[in-house]
Amino acid sequence: MTHQGNYPSLSLQSYNYPTRYVRHRHFLGELTEISTDLDKNDATFLGGRGGRNPVVGESVAFEACNWRGFYLRHQGFDVKLHEERPVIDPDRPPTYRTPESDLFHADTGFHLVPGLADSTCVSIRSVNHPDRYIRHRGFKLYLEPANDDLARADATFRITDGLVPGPPRPDIR
Repeated sequence: MTHQGNYPSLSLQSYNYPTRYVRHRHFLGELTEISTDLDKNDATFLGGRGGRNPVVGESVAFEACNWRGFYLRHQGFDVKLHEERPVIDPDRPPTYRTPESDLFHADTGFHLVPGLADSTCVSIRSVNHPDRYIRHRGFKLYLEPANDDLARADATFRITDGLVPGPPRPDIR
């Protein structure tokens, strides 16, 4: 993956349904065909960790381009769009962490690995459940093991430029 910084705009195209993209709709992760401006916005994410996320390693998080502060997260192994709720306490430093914030960061953290069905693509492996990947089943997104050929194909994506541009990077004038 060649995206750099915290503001690249990207979209995730399905490997086995190439006319469909990962998107959020009604705060749930789905795989849909893209036909409207709303579809394009819902299928565009900002990849990066941001300065507040303590998950270590080369993990990424997928922030909704049109719902800033909301990230793809697994919860109960369903993929959802969920708001990051930072701890607001004037007596605590901005880096203060709670069990809830640690879980949120772990649930939104993913490793991009060579695609399980095609190594020129990517699969998106969970940080805190490393035996599970984002995959589509019935065009809904789940965090599941990829134990067979269908599951491996369902868990493989192409990273494309965002269907809409992201915000300007702060280091480019």
